[in-house]
Amino acid sequence: MYRTVTAPGFNFFIFILILLNTLVLAMDDFNQNPTKTVIINVANQVFTWGFFLEMCLKVWGLGPRNYVKDSFNMFDAFVVTISIIDWVIAITID
Repeated sequence: MYRTVTAPGFNFFIFILILLNTLVLAMDDFNQNPTKTVIINVANQVFTWGFFLEMCLKVWGLGPRNYVKDSFNMFDAFVVTISIIDWVIAITID
């Protein structure tokens, strides 16, 4: 797993996910139609769980000690955790 999460291809794939996620976030606008809202919400959920999977694979591949040594990983874990909390709140309210 270490070789997988440190491979350039893995990091490039995650970079593409980040770019796509940014594009989806930029598509959100005021007074949009309900279909667009649903599509954006589903895409955001897919990205959130994709980034959660990335985080889990990195913790597994690098080991918890090495994972937390990298400040970018800690920032990533913070963003993923906040995204999951936001998702839980959203489905609880609906």
